[in-house]
Amino acid sequence: MLKLILSLSILVIMGLLAAACTPLAENAKPLSNEEETQSIAEQPLIASDQGATPGIPGGEDEPGKTDPSGGDIVSSEGDVISSPPGGQASGSDSSSGPLKVQPPQKPANWRLYVDETYGFSVEYPDTYVILDEIVPLSDVAPGMVQRVRFQDKKLAKGPTADIEPPQFSIEVYEIATPDLAGWLSTNAPHGERSQINLGNVTCTKVELMTLIAPNMFYYCQGGKYMYALTPLGPYTDQMLRSFKITQ
Repeated sequence: MLKLILSLSILVIMGLLAAACTPLAENAKPLSNEEETQSIAEQPLIASDQGATPGIPGGEDEPGKTDPSGGDIVSSEGDVISSPPGGQASGSDSSSGPLKVQPPQKPANWRLYVDETYGFSVEYPDTYVILDEIVPLSDVAPGMVQRVRFQDKKLAKGPTADIEPPQFSIEVYEIATPDLAGWLSTNAPHGERSQINLGNVTCTKVELMTLIAPNMFYYCQGGKYMYALTPLGPYTDQMLRSFKITQ
């Protein structure tokens, strides 16, 4: 009996040794070059020592070059308007907010309008023309004796010239008594009032915050006349500063 058990044990050991020495099965084929490449590509990327993840070559901006989509849009007048969507103007700071339209340059030639009858003068750009008065001034407003309206030349010749508000206007009213406060309470619109110096005279500025332009009006008194100035156009500041009462 002991010999039988010993013989069986020897057979089992020999069987195990034979199995260990058996060559690879036919279905266990080595990976081809293509399969090996695919297997490597599927492995996750490992960050470098600096913590940077490998990227696509050429994905960063090259020094000294600017994305062509970031150029400025230039209007027909030569004004820089803004960067196009998705781009940024060269040399601009994206944190400074959107670019604004540059104001028009002061024209090379200015003219001086002098009214000796009603005693005032004002400078205006040569891009403006003075509109003719067709309707009698007494029908426009009570007490109005003079009105000068400056309009842009292009607007004055356009199809909507009759309804376009002037770029700057001066209305002269004859007052019975030199009472600025009393005249304003009756004839001027009610709004926020402040004192301002225009040329050689102190005037009252009335601003209507709830209205669209024109919403600022200036009232200046000179003798028996009241001068009402209504600015609107791009040369408002220059024209207001040049206004003078000459009588």
